[in-house]
Amino acid sequence: MRKPKLLTALGLGMLMACAEATGPPAEGAASAPPTMHALRWRGDVAPSFRAERRDAGGRVLPAPLSPLNAVSGNGGTGYSVSFWAVRGEARTLRIDVMGASVQGQFLEIAVPAAALAYRPNGTPFVAGDSIFITVQVDASQLVVDFEPSGLVFNEGDPAVLYVWYTAADEDLNADGEVNEADLAIQEDLLGISYRGHVGGSWEQVSSDHAIASKRFALPLAHFSGYAVSY
Repeated sequence: MRKPKLLTALGLGMLMACAEATGPPAEGAASAPPTMHALRWRGDVAPSFRAERRDAGGRVLPAPLSPLNAVSGNGGTGYSVSFWAVRGEARTLRIDVMGASVQGQFLEIAVPAAALAYRPNGTPFVAGDSIFITVQVDASQLVVDFEPSGLVFNEGDPAVLYVWYTAADEDLNADGEVNEADLAIQEDLLGISYRGHVGGSWEQVSSDHAIASKRFALPLAHFSGYAVSY
């Protein structure tokens, strides 16, 4: 799949004006239903993942993934991958999902040069400072968590998260059929939900939904967990 460009300044500004991506929904914004339904990966076999990172010079480097237990907080398993983000250097991490019946681009997090604002302990970043970022991917559903918790990004030039659901099971409501009901969910209900920590409650947040490419995009104010859900 062709890699999308980052959000334009105008588009990102409009999206940020709608709601803070990792905070509680703005007044009047829709909250997730009492039960959050995360999309599942297509196929009966848990998918594998491939990750790569891009440094400030644009070089593409492999990023090894490690098995991880209980990613979702619901007994699920998954994988983790880490990379260094540096104040003053743009960094990008991309994760693809692979498998016989499950394949395609899943996630990309772009961290601009000026994105790092404050460490979890509240101290500001200065040029050259770095921090180790870990991404945890659930192996059964489209759920991802970011660490370290409490990392704060620059409000004017935040990190941007892209999530694709092209490899999700097309039977969105899990009723055994792919029909108009699933299309209605995709067009009217599907979104990105966030949680402050693993095991926490989920709430839906504003994001840019490109239905044709099955992709969500949202700026990150700070780290949380995210799910493609309704």
